[in-house]
Amino acid sequence: MTGQASLSPSRVYMALETETEERENLQFLTTQVMRWSGDIWIMDISPFFHYWQTRAQTADSSVIRLWRTALDQVFDMPAVSDREKVTPISPAYRASCAVNPWLAVLMLYGMQSKNIRGLVPQQSRFGQTLLQSISWECWWRGMSVISDHFLAAKTRGFKPAKFRKQCHRLKLGMTRLGFRRPVEMHILNETGVKKRFGPELGLIWRWTFDRHSGGSPETALVDGGSEHAALFLYRTGFPWRGFRFRESPLIRRCLEYALERWEQVAPQLNEDLDKLCLCLDKSGERVSRIDWFVTFEDLSRLHVPIRFRNPHDLLGESGNHRTTLLQANYAFEAAAREKFPPSSGSDETAAVPPLSNWELVLSETLVVPNVFFDIFGGIAEKEGDLDILLRLENELPVALNRFSTRRDWLPEDSYNSRELAWRETENPSADMQRSLDAVAEERPLYIRSQPLLLAGVERKTRGCFLESTLDKWWQKGEPAAIERNYFKHIDPDGNATWIFQDSAGNWYQHGIFG
Repeated sequence: MTGQASLSPSRVYMALETETEERENLQFLTTQVMRWSGDIWIMDISPFFHYWQTRAQTADSSVIRLWRTALDQVFDMPAVSDREKVTPISPAYRASCAVNPWLAVLMLYGMQSKNIRGLVPQQSRFGQTLLQSISWECWWRGMSVISDHFLAAKTRGFKPAKFRKQCHRLKLGMTRLGFRRPVEMHILNETGVKKRFGPELGLIWRWTFDRHSGGSPETALVDGGSEHAALFLYRTGFPWRGFRFRESPLIRRCLEYALERWEQVAPQLNEDLDKLCLCLDKSGERVSRIDWFVTFEDLSRLHVPIRFRNPHDLLGESGNHRTTLLQANYAFEAAAREKFPPSSGSDETAAVPPLSNWELVLSETLVVPNVFFDIFGGIAEKEGDLDILLRLENELPVALNRFSTRRDWLPEDSYNSRELAWRETENPSADMQRSLDAVAEERPLYIRSQPLLLAGVERKTRGCFLESTLDKWWQKGEPAAIERNYFKHIDPDGNATWIFQDSAGNWYQHGIFG
């Protein structure tokens, strides 16, 4: 509960209190859902965090506000005609977000004990305060439930009777040390807790207090993510058990003759994808993964996972599954190269045996209500720019780079390509925002990451003055050149560039006007 100052957005888990087992109420943000106890569910949003973050940014909102609106819609929060004038006193749901499942559950227990409703993120000030105030009652309640999960997951070396004794020993130890709340255990260390109270309690201490237990940028998810999520949880020892709401729809094809070229495979695979469309339950259902099990003529088998970076509207492409066929082709080529590597000394691709039959399994689908898209996407009547971008990213073999703005006075530091954190940030003052917006309007669309040194720029041709700023001299050790004066320069050919002169009199090109 301490040491959480710098948290990666790579791992996001939500604990949700609800009595329903309906799939549309539990798989609307992610396909990865675990039943923690009778009325508490854990949702691993990490594989879809990038998708929801993109939608939030397009709607000029934060991802937390977007999730709150989604929860309001799914759990029937009373409609309010003017939310600026009327604010509901208590939401109809209770949920918490954290960087690992254990912390999310602890926060939810804390919300229950204090009768708090709504969505509380760990990275908010209120979330941090809530974690600091978690009681021993909430802690032991969580320990009792996780014992059952350790047992059900067949955790190596776990014995319930021994675990109960270790918990009793921990309870006595904390009483003797005078620890009034679990947060005070942060002064211990994982190794000491593991030696004194056992490996399971060592793990739980790490989930609670180790700032790296929520993942790092190196473990960020790409391309689908369910396998990456399982690998992450395996490495951290959390006894994750995914909940199955239904049997995955399956389509089998026995070919009349073996197929050797993709041009032969694609039409028949397209027909089977149409059959999978008939298995979709809801109009808002989006596909995130299809497993393609191929059998070759020599009876060898190949598993080809067809993943989508963003939830894909399979039903919307009925008849012509361009997006799915492209991803299937990319995935098949990658899996075939691994299974049939070229012989040593040869630069050519090894021959792949002809295909004799296959199975298609609709493994993971996201159930997103249409009203949710109406609010944040506007795709009910016409495909918008965001949806075109998301579909294009699903069609490409690599992910697209997205750049976001940062509040920084130095132009090259005012944007980055990293994901924004899911913390609830404070908005800048209106005067500051207006000033930054006014400056940004005069800047070019294309900015160099590093200014290009220019020679022969005459004073009389420097152009129209735009702005002045200061370099970060403490990072470069050049205090003599800290000031920058920016101009819009138009050359004899009519090309407009963004140039500046520093305090030392040197000229640089920093951008190009479109």
